[in-house]
Amino acid sequence: MQQSGNGVLITRSSPQKMAFTFPVFWITRIISGRISENAMAISPTDIGILLDLVKRHLEKGHSLVVIDSFEYLVVENGFESALKFLLSLKDIVMNFNGTLIVITSPSLYSEKQWGMISRELEKLKLE
Repeated sequence: MQQSGNGVLITRSSPQKMAFTFPVFWITRIISGRISENAMAISPTDIGILLDLVKRHLEKGHSLVVIDSFEYLVVENGFESALKFLLSLKDIVMNFNGTLIVITSPSLYSEKQWGMISRELEKLKLE
């Protein structure tokens, strides 16, 4: 993503110390708004706004969306709301012929919750 500049990252890690060539949305309660040219802090409860912002970048030609903070969205919004966000995000990404990567762990969810997530997303195995 850094080399091509193609992609959108939704993360809990602070982007303040790095320069990114692609849009980064830092999910945090500390601050909100633009941090740098390509980084924006957004509240974890503003998932509707986050969805719209990601969609705008896909409209501009980005084709990869990576989210490494889904479990935090679950904590802040509840599982059902976070899952609705994830399913909407998946639909939007698919509509633009893009790729959605969700980095998370099954151990963070109940068996029922993980079943719902895994039915919607194809599992990638990294070796």
